[in-house]
Amino acid sequence: MRLKRQTCAITSVLFLFLHTLAVSAQTSGKPQAAAAPTTAVAPVTETVQGTEITDPYRWLEDQNSAQTRVWIDAQNAYTDSILATVPGREALRKKVEALLKIETMSSPVERNGRYFFTRRQPDQDQPVLYMRQGLDGKDQLLVDPLVLSPRHTISVSLHAPPLRCCGAQRSAGEIPPRALFRYLHPAR
Repeated sequence: MRLKRQTCAITSVLFLFLHTLAVSAQTSGKPQAAAAPTTAVAPVTETVQGTEITDPYRWLEDQNSAQTRVWIDAQNAYTDSILATVPGREALRKKVEALLKIETMSSPVERNGRYFFTRRQPDQDQPVLYMRQGLDGKDQLLVDPLVLSPRHTISVSLHAPPLRCCGAQRSAGEIPPRALFRYLHPAR
């Protein structure tokens, strides 16, 4: 119930922010912001299962290319220039931040008496993966992505472990890491 109230509160605050932004843009006597940066079109065509598909923005998929980084920086600068004009933006940022600073816990996934779940404390950027043996067992840390990256750009996603990896023939220490989570990837 608390999560539902938090979600409603965040949605309401974001709606008010967007409404304020729209009204501000219509009623401000200030000159309009510069036009958004253009995006280069470089079509790449490929055939997938007999269907020809053209992607004009394939070049943007390479997050590490110099061209993509320049485009991202230009888009961010443009967005920041628009958002900087919104009245009450700092108060709104603080309100949303306060609403998001709550403890969260995923629904546990049970396999042969072991419960796998993620939990994020209010001061953590990413959830941490835990396992508990039985309902009354002690939580055991499995993967803490916060220590894997100083900038907290690594996250872990919990997926139900296959039944075959958690059978009676295996002990907790023998559960292969791939069975506990599907991928470890940079957060976007």
